[in-house]
Amino acid sequence: MKSNLRDLIDPVLFLLSILIVVICVLQVFAITINPASEDGVQFVVGNKIYSTASAMKFNKITIASSYIVFNTTRFSVVSARPVKISLVYLNPNIPLARDGEKIVEFDATMNNGLILITLSGFPKDASYSVNANVHILSYRLGKHLGDLVFFTRLNGTQRFTIIKVHYKG
Repeated sequence: MKSNLRDLIDPVLFLLSILIVVICVLQVFAITINPASEDGVQFVVGNKIYSTASAMKFNKITIASSYIVFNTTRFSVVSARPVKISLVYLNPNIPLARDGEKIVEFDATMNNGLILITLSGFPKDASYSVNANVHILSYRLGKHLGDLVFFTRLNGTQRFTIIKVHYKG
C-alpha cells in the first residue's frame, strides 16, 4: 500500500515542481485588453475613457477616482471636457529603456479644450521628450518625482509619444 501511494505522489510532485519553474521563468501577464473597436474593455475614470489601440497585455491595472495605472505607468488627465485616451504602446521595461527608445505612446481625443496630462512612474534622473503629432510639446527632466507633466489644446485626435532622451547638462 505504501509503495502504491508513493508511486502516485512522486509524479504529482514532479509535475508540480515543473509548473512552479515555468511560472517563475516565464513572464506571466495577468490581464489582456483588446481594443474597444473589437468589443474590448474600456475604463471610465471621471470624464475620461481609457482603452487600447490593439491587444495589449498588462501585469496589473489600478483604477482610482482620478487616475489609472497600467503596470507601473500612471495616467492622470485633467480636462473640463470628456476625453478618450487610447493606449498605443507601453514599454515593457521602462527602467532599462535606452536613449532614443519609445516609452509610451497614446492618442487623446477631445473636442476643443485644454488638457493637462501627468504621467508617473518613470525612473528619476532621466530625460524625456514629449512629442505630439511629431512636434515637441515639452521637454522635461524627470529628476525629482519621475513625473512628466504637460498640457495642450486639443480639437480632435492627437498622438503623444514619449521618448527617453540623453540629457546634456
